[in-house]
Amino acid sequence: MSDTIDVAGTDVPVTAALQTDINVASVLEFKPFKDWVSDISKETRSVKKKELEIRKIEIQNVDYFGPKIGFVKFKVDVTLIENGKNVPGIVFMVC
Repeated sequence: MSDTIDVAGTDVPVTAALQTDINVASVLEFKPFKDWVSDISKETRSVKKKELEIRKIEIQNVDYFGPKIGFVKFKVDVTLIENGKNVPGIVFMVC
């Protein structure tokens, strides 16, 4: 399953890792994930020159505490616009 999310005015595809049954839509509604998207968007918009290009987000793992999401691990494909170098983009979130 895949979806897209607006990050600083750019539609970024969000996918689940292969061979997983991750519900991407539930991760998109996870408050820490929404907060991360909001924060990264604010930071990107506040600088005079756009410095990062976020190409995609891959949800690698989701752990549940009963029916609620407890942990999310995702990988962000992001590069520095200035030189095209990849930026480390592994994020681990806790509710």
